[in-house]
Amino acid sequence: MRNKTALLISLIVVLLSCGYNDKVKVQINSPTLPVLTGKEYNPVQQITLVRDNSMEYNIKKLVISLQGTTDSDDIAKLSLFKADEAGKFDTAETIAETVPKGNMATFTHHFPIKEDTLILWVSVTLKENIDLTHRVGIQCEKMITNKGKLHIPNSENEPLRTGVALRQHGQDGGTYLPHTGTGHLEAGNAAGDLRCTIRKRTRFTGTYRYCHESKSRRGTHLGTHAGDTRQE
Repeated sequence: MRNKTALLISLIVVLLSCGYNDKVKVQINSPTLPVLTGKEYNPVQQITLVRDNSMEYNIKKLVISLQGTTDSDDIAKLSLFKADEAGKFDTAETIAETVPKGNMATFTHHFPIKEDTLILWVSVTLKENIDLTHRVGIQCEKMITNKGKLHIPNSENEPLRTGVALRQHGQDGGTYLPHTGTGHLEAGNAAGDLRCTIRKRTRFTGTYRYCHESKSRRGTHLGTHAGDTRQE
């Protein structure tokens, strides 16, 4: 009788772990930013977890699909960070790191969640000297808690372009050169000289530099732009 009771309890635990946890909602946000080699952490996806009661739970597994990635061998690692108080990307608190296997990457570090709303960021670190025509696809595939699986909202994200970070953020004269797919960019080091050759005017998000053709006699101009990535 005791053996049957123990078996029944084990089955219930297994069923609960295989079921869904409807008390926690998942929101996915994927900024359209180039993924840069030479930059230690590239934020590629924001995951927000919102619970509707005071239940504490643990994240047991987070699975990231790399579908749409040209070559998963371009990726050195993926990292999972807790966002700052404003929900922005911050590397101060690392939750876990993992190395892709094929077109999947899995975080298996168990960590407790006590907040009603928790914002996580997935970042990508690229290897050096990759082919800059390659792209990186990222999609949250599965999340499993000790209370069951979470429902992942359907979302289709375009693979992200790759580029080169010539200098890291915060360094004087830092310049980022994402690959445009419509031309090529060349950078010179002397006195911060930047020479650009591009067939179409292309602008990039955030504080990334952009180059565009100029009809003036002075040639190509260099500027900054904040907004959505777009080609004109």
